[in-house]
Amino acid sequence: MEKLLASLAGQTNPTVERLHLDEVRRRRVAKRSGPSTFVDGDEALRLARTALGQ
Repeated sequence: MEKLLASLAGQTNPTVERLHLDEVRRRRVAKRSGPSTFVDGDEALRLARTALGQ
């Protein structure tokens, strides 16, 4: 994991990075305030496949 992260160092677009951090903050606030529900990865994939008819 550390090698992967090191290989990406300096390759991030500052605008994309800021938008990503904004989204993380928005989701954290939503989770703490209660209206959000989260599902694990397997369930998320199942829901996505069902929605796409696969």
